[in-house]
Amino acid sequence: MKSKLLKYGSIIPPIIIVVSVVFSLIAKNLLNIHADVPVALQVPMIIWIVVLILSVILVYVFMIGYIIHIIVYNKTLSGRAKLRWSLMIWFLNVFAIPIYWHKYIDRDNNDTIMSSLQVSEDNVI
Repeated sequence: MKSKLLKYGSIIPPIIIVVSVVFSLIAKNLLNIHADVPVALQVPMIIWIVVLILSVILVYVFMIGYIIHIIVYNKTLSGRAKLRWSLMIWFLNVFAIPIYWHKYIDRDNNDTIMSSLQVSEDNVI
């Protein structure tokens, strides 16, 4: 359960933020900026803004959590690598969070699963 929350929390909010930025850049160039939002789109726009705000909050939470993970719990990284990853998480968070999750967090879960499977296989023989 925890690994699925980390997986989806690391991937979905950055996607929502990137899609919102791309959509706003496209809309800025194609649509009249001074026009009112049509009535039919007001509720979906409000829902999307709320989802976007929640995504930004989640990204900040993951930034802090992953920087703590980098500094305290990740024993495989050297001091310089910890500094680089911390700076990438801080400044390029939308792109670095999913990469860090895939490279270090998911690997930790897979290593734990594989080691538990190997222990159970050793007991069978």
